[in-house]
Amino acid sequence: MSNANDYPPSFRLTRMYRKKSATGATYFSGRLGGAKVVLVKSKETAEDGTEIWSLLASEAPQKQQDTRPGPRESDQRDFARPSNGGSPGAF
Repeated sequence: MSNANDYPPSFRLTRMYRKKSATGATYFSGRLGGAKVVLVKSKETAEDGTEIWSLLASEAPQKQQDTRPGPRESDQRDFARPSNGGSPGAF
């Protein structure tokens, strides 16, 4: 019988999310660094009938970047120059 001391400390590598395909099959999906990972059940089984799962990886699509325009320079206050005539700390 094994106990918790037989294994080194563990840490989370990624999170996987349970999903259902259009055909109703269960699979798990997540990201691992720059890769998209999917855990799918194989049609094969082990000799003893145990399920076999395959972990597949592909390049993850780039996350969409915010393309909304930021504030214009003319809309930003110039914080380097006090607007009160130059005395520090007063507004």
